[in-house]
This record gives sequence, structure tokens and C-alpha cells, in this order.
Amino acid sequence: AMSSASAASDSRAQAARAHLEALLPAMAAEESGAEAPRRLELLSGLATAFLAAMLERSEAPPLAFVRRVYGLLSGALVRPLSRESRRNLEEALLLLLQRMLP
Repeated sequence: AMSSASAASDSRAQAARAHLEALLPAMAAEESGAEAPRRLELLSGLATAFLAAMLERSEAPPLAFVRRVYGLLSGALVRPLSRESRRNLEEALLLLLQRMLP
């Protein structure tokens, strides 16, 4: 039986992942809208926070999910970004890579 602490931790990880899943399409859509750097700063900050919360509290996420997040983050990083957005995205990418390395 799962301890109540790890069950709570698992449900928080699932909630963080659900929030991240909901953010991904918004971030992808933002890629075309370079006129909204503040919005991308907010989205990238939220994505980084949700990703950190999810990775901290769960087993390694499914590879398909990781690929999607990685593709989005690395795709976003090649665009001109504010310093804040770039820092958020780089941090998220590092968190993801650290978690997936053996």
C-alpha cells in the first residue's frame, strides 16, 4: 500500500503535470506572437515552476511527454527572447535533462 505522504506527493505531481500539459499549447501558440514578450515570460515562468514541481514529486515522466516538453523548450530558445524568458526556459530544460539522465 502506498503511504499517504507518497500518495499526496503523487497527486501533486499529477496536478503539476496537468497544468504543464495545459500550458504547452499556449506556449507553442506564443511562438508566432513575438509581440507578447511579457506573456511569454509569464508562461515560461509557470512552465518552469510546474515542471520543477512535477519532477520533484514523481517517477521519471513518460518519454513521449519529455520529448514534447523538450521540443517545445528547445524550439522556444532559438527565438529572440527577453532575458527573463530565456532564463526560465533554460532552467526548465536543465531540470528536465537532469531528471532524465541515468
